[in-house]
Amino acid sequence: MRGAGSVVKVSSAAAALHVTLTFPARMGIISGAVLLIKDSPGNAMYLTGEMLIQNGGAVTINNALQDAILAYHSMTNNGTISITKCSNGIEFLGSSDTLFNHGEIDISDVTFSALLMSSGANLVNTRVITLNTCFDGLVLVTSSTAYFSGTSQVTIENSSDEGISARHNVEVLNEGVITIDNFGAHGLRSYGSFVNDGQIDITRDVSGGTGIKIDSFSCCSGSVYLGSITNTGAGIIQIDHAETGLLCEPSTTLLNEGSIDITDCSGTGFHMEPRSDAALADGSVMMLSEMYDPVIIDKEATLDVQVGAELIADL
Repeated sequence: MRGAGSVVKVSSAAAALHVTLTFPARMGIISGAVLLIKDSPGNAMYLTGEMLIQNGGAVTINNALQDAILAYHSMTNNGTISITKCSNGIEFLGSSDTLFNHGEIDISDVTFSALLMSSGANLVNTRVITLNTCFDGLVLVTSSTAYFSGTSQVTIENSSDEGISARHNVEVLNEGVITIDNFGAHGLRSYGSFVNDGQIDITRDVSGGTGIKIDSFSCCSGSVYLGSITNTGAGIIQIDHAETGLLCEPSTTLLNEGSIDITDCSGTGFHMEPRSDAALADGSVMMLSEMYDPVIIDKEATLDVQVGAELIADL
């Protein structure tokens, strides 16, 4: 199925091996319609034109040799996107373009990244995203942004490497609920800017994992990226069962104005590496329980427990 310089409407059930939509073409999946793509020999959908899935419309992709959806243009989902068995689930490379999800996205059994936003692309989620059985769950790179509204629900399960990876100059704002369960190396890794104004629950590392890693990263060009996480007064972060609960790498920053609860760590609950900086603001709470070392503060690291804040360690 191909479209170029036209408007393509799917108004009933349709099936294809792959779909190519070329700018300035647009595609609409109307309410009640289902587009099924199965056993694609390459990318199941290749989009440089705009796609809209209406409420009640659906795109189902099963078994693609490469990406399920490779997009270079804005896409809006008000219906349902279901993806299984592919290389990457959705790879969004449209500079300054946006993936709007006001419906449901369900991606499972992918080889690499379930949802990859790159090259300045933006993600806006107000409903449900479920990512299951992948190498990395949600990956944001190269000045991308992500906004999760107060009605947003993101669930990432069985990521063998990282649940969420927020990389070079990325900006993330979460006002909803993010659940990361059964992760490998990191539940959440950030060397961009991450603000939590909602709830983040991270549970069950596979083996030797870190719940949250605030990363300092140097790349081949000589650029250095220093991560920061702000947990606002309304923010809740819960980490349960990891080797290290929360790790601040050198020269990174953590500001907690809300609640951080870390339990059941085989190693360290909260580890600050040299020159990292953390502040617990007035009214905030950090609770550490059931672990070998609750807090490790390395040379030249600074932990500021302000008046009215609580740092509680319960072995």
